[in-house]
Amino acid sequence: MNAFLIGGTNSGSGKTTITLALIALLKRSGYSVQPFKVGPDFIDPGYHTLISGNSCINLDSWMLSKNYNIKNFHLNSSQKDIAIIEGVMGLFDGANPKDERGSSAEIAKLLNIPVILIVNAQSMARSVAAIVKGFETFDKDLRVAGVIFNNVTSKNHFAYLNESVKKYCKAEVLGYFSKGELPSVASRHLGLVTADENYDFSKQGDNLADIAGRRINIATLLKITSYKKPPPQSYPKRRVSKRVVVAVAKDTAFLFYYYDNLKILERFGADIQFFSPIKDKDIPKGTSLIYIGGGYPELYAETLSNNHQMLKTLKNFAENYGTIYAECGGFMYLTNGIHDLQGNFHKLVGVFDDESVMFDKLRVLGYSRVTISEDYFVGKKGTTIKGHEFHYSYLKNSGKNLDKIYLVTMRRGSLIKNEGYIYKNCLGSYIHLHFGSNLKFAKNLLQQGKKSFQIMGNLSTSV
Repeated sequence: MNAFLIGGTNSGSGKTTITLALIALLKRSGYSVQPFKVGPDFIDPGYHTLISGNSCINLDSWMLSKNYNIKNFHLNSSQKDIAIIEGVMGLFDGANPKDERGSSAEIAKLLNIPVILIVNAQSMARSVAAIVKGFETFDKDLRVAGVIFNNVTSKNHFAYLNESVKKYCKAEVLGYFSKGELPSVASRHLGLVTADENYDFSKQGDNLADIAGRRINIATLLKITSYKKPPPQSYPKRRVSKRVVVAVAKDTAFLFYYYDNLKILERFGADIQFFSPIKDKDIPKGTSLIYIGGGYPELYAETLSNNHQMLKTLKNFAENYGTIYAECGGFMYLTNGIHDLQGNFHKLVGVFDDESVMFDKLRVLGYSRVTISEDYFVGKKGTTIKGHEFHYSYLKNSGKNLDKIYLVTMRRGSLIKNEGYIYKNCLGSYIHLHFGSNLKFAKNLLQQGKKSFQIMGNLSTSV
């Protein structure tokens, strides 16, 4: 098989669109492509999945162990022809300035795969060789096998760049893309517009493949990215006497889920059934656990607020000791309501007695280590699990009226706060947890849902 990581000299170099172009071309050429994304991103993986037809997997050396990353990579790529990993930020950018922890380079070394470096060559000439040479030699254990130039102004410009790199560097020059040549993806406050909302982009597959076919030497790319194929693997089988229905909120308002989180729940016996808080009036029949992930509830606040039957269903489920787990946007949805940027208040589920307030600037961004501060159904006191925060809203009353079970330390230990809000069997938080960092958390969550269901019986809108 083939495997490689697409790294950039910096954020904004064009990694995402170039990754999508290569996926589109290779897929059209008859290859089965498995995409991966370094870091706690939700939006880029959505586009990878859209173009490749295979669910994109997150790899993360801060949230997840080395063993987990290696096994997950082999598990998901062993039956594919090509594995493409899109890096995050610049190739060597990570959790701190002194080592590689959390960087794309660390993942490439961990998996022993070559790097294809994306260089923004706008307004550059011979200096590009110094940049490529620097990336080649910065870490002797990392192999920068190829280079793709972005934002090239002409064929003559590319020829100049090509000659310079060939003279001074070892990496193969694979081609280039002109400025504005690749279709852009619209963005907003949380990053790119999601693939679920960007309906027009789903039609860009052939266009991306056409452009990459003209610009990139695929034969050389495949030659320099050969990878010893791991043996076929599968998730360890677990005995499950009876599967538990887990209702997962999935629509344009709630769509941020790590693919692994859902697969882990399935391994422990979950029967995943999706529902839409925007359109549906009820949750799936026989629901034992409700999982509401992050997203953009603020953009659909009026519609969500007007779906009175769904609000009532969820409120009743919670009051009758049904188990609900909600993250970020899902947590906001379970508060009393959202204040949008225009000052309008939209009443929502009301499980958590506080209100979400949108802010015009980023409030929190970064990795989080969660320690359970008291025994709760997801784990005993002292249990740890890792995740990530990224949001523009805050709680109007700072959660003062809410019970909390999380002690949160940010990535570099710079901040400790209380979070993880609980009400009966409901747990809500701004943190997107990765269940792969503590499998018992997911197992306990599912078991609590099963216990609650046995007590409540088959809840529906009739409760």
